[in-house]
Amino acid sequence: MKILSADDDLTSRLLLKANLLRWGHEVVSAEDGLSAWEHLVRDPEIRFAILDWMMPGADGIDLCTRLAHNELGRFVYTILLTGRAEKKDIVAGLESGAHDFLTKPFNPAELRSRVDVGRRILNYESELGQANQRLQVYATEMEQLAEARARQLVHSERLATLGTMSAGIAHEINNPASFISGNVQTLRRFWSVLQEQDTTEGNPDPERLSFIQEEVPRVLDGIQEGVSRISRIVKGLKSFSSRDTGEMQPCSLNEILENALMLAGHVLKNRMTVEKDLCPDMPLLEGNPQELEQVFVNLFVNAAQAVGKNRQGRLIVRSRANDKDLYTTVEDNGPGIPEELLTKIWDPFFTTKSVGEGTGLGLAISLGIIERHAGQILVDNRPEGGARFLLRLPAAERKVQDGRSDSDRG
Repeated sequence: MKILSADDDLTSRLLLKANLLRWGHEVVSAEDGLSAWEHLVRDPEIRFAILDWMMPGADGIDLCTRLAHNELGRFVYTILLTGRAEKKDIVAGLESGAHDFLTKPFNPAELRSRVDVGRRILNYESELGQANQRLQVYATEMEQLAEARARQLVHSERLATLGTMSAGIAHEINNPASFISGNVQTLRRFWSVLQEQDTTEGNPDPERLSFIQEEVPRVLDGIQEGVSRISRIVKGLKSFSSRDTGEMQPCSLNEILENALMLAGHVLKNRMTVEKDLCPDMPLLEGNPQELEQVFVNLFVNAAQAVGKNRQGRLIVRSRANDKDLYTTVEDNGPGIPEELLTKIWDPFFTTKSVGEGTGLGLAISLGIIERHAGQILVDNRPEGGARFLLRLPAAERKVQDGRSDSDRG
């Protein structure tokens, strides 16, 4: 080992060095506490120090205390060397952080035994450090694997929700597609009329031409609206079904709610009316829009399934905000949640739905998403009947013109 020997007495220092060299160790000598500390700071290979109690600059007690407080950032085994032999002195030395105590004049055999003990302890410490490093690597790998599996689970639940809504989504796309098809057929008829006018001798029929001129813009607007509607649905589906990266970005809570309502639109339309009360002046939040859409789609679909085929079903969606947080309330007028199940609904795989209607993961995943966004989701039953979910999400930190956050301004 490389051992630091610090003693202001030259004779003692030379005796220590001679014995340590004879036993195969490398020795670094210091004649006072300050130079001893400089050696420890500069040379990370020094893991063993034999320190005299009384030295100028800084004594052995001071050095042991600093080492015990890990000021070097590494473990150094210390033996305190002194002419004091009273029990109280030994106790004081060990309480300062020294690992062992040796009185002057020292016996070489005893010194060697104590040095060997220190070497074994350093070997154990080194092996433990290596084992901890291996455990840390393993823990990191397991954490990464768990995160990857969790994202796969979230994605699987998203696809399962999409499968539940697939028939309704197909219907939502077929409606504008049928309208586009009908308008295209109308344009074809108009085109045939125009071609007939070109090939007919005499003046064209003004009434027919006037009718076509009035109808064509309306037909084209209908086609454009149908294409835009299909584009919005397909864009929403593409975003909802794709694997997200988990990245956070500034986003609009109201836009997330509108997209979620659009995705769950057909399921809701067949079972309940939607009442929106969205605050227009909402701050942005720092979040993952795709994950948050999944939370709200799950809540909306759950509400529709809870209400069942009741044509009087109602879904109420509200958004509010203050300086720090954004709040969303999702309410329905269904049967509500039994009091004994209000805490169980967050458990993975717990479900009261029929087979094929749910996996029992929706609310558990939703809870995890909201907590990952540093938010909170609560549930209770409305006094007038039905379930009510309250979600709180932190607002994104506002930026000022000079690029500093509000919290940076004094």
